[in-house]
Order: sequence, then C-alpha cells, then structure tokens
Amino acid sequence: MYPGLTPVYQTMLGITQAFGVEEAFKTPMPIDFGAKINMLTPSLNPDAMFPTFSGPLSSVPLKFLFDLVPQFDALDRIAFGTYGEDQTMLNALFPGHINRIIALADRDERRSQFASATRKAATYLEAAGYGVKPKFNEQTQTWDRPSDGELQKYQERIQATALTVLGLRFFFYFVAPASPQPTLKSDMQDWAKASGSVNFKQVWNDIRTRYKGDIEKATAEWVKYYPDQMPFTVNESESTVVAVASAVDGTIDWLKSNQSLLKKYPNGAPFLMPNTGKFDFNAYKLLYKSGIKESKTIDDFMREVQVAKDSEFYYSQKEDYENRLQSIYSDFGKRDLRKKWDAWSKQYMNMRPLLKEEMTEGSKVRARRDRAYADLSLMLNDPSVTVEPKSLKALRTMKSVYDQYLLQRDSIQGNSDFELSAKERLKFQAKEQLKKIAAGNESANSAYTVLFSKLIGE
Repeated sequence: MYPGLTPVYQTMLGITQAFGVEEAFKTPMPIDFGAKINMLTPSLNPDAMFPTFSGPLSSVPLKFLFDLVPQFDALDRIAFGTYGEDQTMLNALFPGHINRIIALADRDERRSQFASATRKAATYLEAAGYGVKPKFNEQTQTWDRPSDGELQKYQERIQATALTVLGLRFFFYFVAPASPQPTLKSDMQDWAKASGSVNFKQVWNDIRTRYKGDIEKATAEWVKYYPDQMPFTVNESESTVVAVASAVDGTIDWLKSNQSLLKKYPNGAPFLMPNTGKFDFNAYKLLYKSGIKESKTIDDFMREVQVAKDSEFYYSQKEDYENRLQSIYSDFGKRDLRKKWDAWSKQYMNMRPLLKEEMTEGSKVRARRDRAYADLSLMLNDPSVTVEPKSLKALRTMKSVYDQYLLQRDSIQGNSDFELSAKERLKFQAKEQLKKIAAGNESANSAYTVLFSKLIGE
C-alpha cells in the first residue's frame, strides 16, 4: 500500500473545486492505492520474463490479423502477454499515458474507470454512514422520507468524489514506483487486519468461499459480525444469467468443454458450472468475454448499495413473519399477523423511496427467473445432456418437487384464511424438501439460492 495519500487527496479536492466541481466530499478517501510487489521489477514478475508485441508498431497489425482470422484468437495472450491481452485497438495504438487521459474522459456506464471509481466511492461512503436516510420528525413523531433533491445531491457528491479519485490516480501514475491500483478502503479494525483480512471485500469473499457460494448462509454470518457494513457485500458486476457465475479454478476448462451446451441452453447450462474454489483472474476475464458477466451500471449499483442494509432488514423481517405464520394455528391469529405485516411493510417502503424503486423492479427479475427456469427445464428434459450427472440428477429432483408444488398450490381456489394457510403450508414443505436435496450438491445448492427459493417465495 502507498502511504501518505491523505494530503495529496486533499489537494485534489481543491483542484476539482477550482474547476467548478463544488460537491466534492470532505471525508476520508474512499480508496487506497497500492501495487503488486512483482510489478516493481521484472526480476520479481514471472510474466515479464518473455518478450511481447506490446508496442503500437507491432500490436496494431497483430490486432487486425487476429480480428480477420478468429482462429488466431488463442494466440492473443502469447503475443501481448498477461497485461496486454484483450486490450482494445485504441489502447494498442497509443502509449500508456495517452490511454490514461482518454480513460479520464470515458463515461461508459459499465466499463469505464469513471464507473468503477463511482461504484467504489458509493460503497465506501454508504458503509461509512454518509448515505441519505429517513429522518425522525420530532414535531409529528414520524419518519420523513429523504427528498428527491437530497438524493440527487448525494449522487452528485459521489460522482464528484469519483472524479477526484480518477485525477489522483492519473497524476500518481507518473511518480509511483509501480502502476497504482485502487483498492476499496474499509477502515477495518487492527484486530481484523492482524488476522490476515486486508479489507471488508476480502472478508466477504472468504465467507462466500467458506459456504461454497451459498449467499443466504454467507449473509447470515456477515450480519452477525458486520451488521453496518452490508454495502461491501454488493458486487460491482452482475451475471447476465440467473445462475451463479463464479471466476474460480475449473471455470475455464468447463466453459471450453461445454460451448455447445451453453449455446443450446444459455440460461440453463450455467447452473452446472463450478461455483466454488480458488479465485482465478483468467476465469474472471473469460466470463466477461463470453458475455456471462458484465459490470453493473452506475445507477443500478448505487441504488443497490444505498438500499443494501434496508433490504437485508426487510427480508429478515419477512422471513421471521413467514416462520411465525407457521407457528400460529388459529385463523384469527394468522389474520391479525398478516394485517400487522402489511401495515409495517407499507410504512417501511414509503419511508425508503430507493428501496421501493428496487422492489418495483421485481417484475423484471421475475421474468428473468421464469426464462431461466424454462430453459433449465428444457435442458433437464433433454436426454442428450449427460455432463455433470450428479448435478443433473439433483436438479431434476428439485424440478419435480417444484412442479408438484405448483400443481398443488394452483388447485387451491379462494383467498379465505383456510386457503391461505394451506398455500403457506405447501410453500413451507416445498422449501424444506428443496433445501434437503440442495444440501448435498454444489450446483443444486446454488440453484436453490438464486432460483427455486425465489420462485416459491414470491
């Protein structure tokens, strides 16, 4: 990590304000800068042992050649090296400092450095308590929702902070001994750092790995130890498929071996991908290149970060409400609990416009899950699909349980207390069956978390 950046950061704040960016945050810097030790000198970097065609005179003609002859694409890494592969034609044409100037002007909502810096700034500032939240009105003894103006001003401040970070990174390139890489600051306690955890992002990824990608179990442990740090659990990227797409060792071989299956069942086949193991950066890049992963837009990510804690609390209360319904046997008791839940959830949502906006996106999310389930069903009914036989068997059993649940649920007509209780009982029983099946298989457990549990719970 590069030390002593706070005075430099304060100087950058002054520069941005001098150029008319008045909404810069006067808070601790949202990121740290560092560099990999093996980038300090070629003798420490095994990737620098071999000569590559990284200059404009050699890389531009080769880029044209590789674009014209797709079969040569496999030579990309050999020709350009670890750091030069997958670069665009524009990046290959200009030297590094010119590319950095171009990057400062890029405002792409997903892939630009500006988008990345904005996402990091939003995560840190929200986790550090600088977010816009409902305020308690002493006169009316009620909670007032944030105004649209407050929300807009907050977003402008985050984007101004991102510009400051980009400017600092650009100037730091010329004096740092190795290429500065931004790392999300976490303000972790010394005891946590002493245990080997560099930041909250690392802790979250370690917990996910420990629970083999089970988001529900990982989130439960996270809330137990870090209840105020939910924004750090929001990923900057998202899958274009419903299935969990993890960049782990094994992903590259799986993708290369199952291209025809992915082409035939683009939404179903990813449920068979490995999702636990050691992180692999090459697998990460391949997921992006294959279109399975993409960076989130600035607006989508900022909304998710701002509602992360509120969303987790809402769903924990909903789960508690559903469990309490199972423990109440009288129709009057169930009716009374439903009324209380409806009143509380309505008030909770009205005080949190961003969370309410996030929830209204539910119809789009549901449509994605329906498409994924339809594609998964086609794949499971296809006798020619024989890859990952244990996972296929578990997923077919889960599909049978879910289909049976739908038949039984839809056979119950009416909305009286008796019918509603019967539907809730069927939902509870189906979930328990699915959990039991999913517990013994990595792919099935992932499918339960992101697909079956959501289809049943909505």
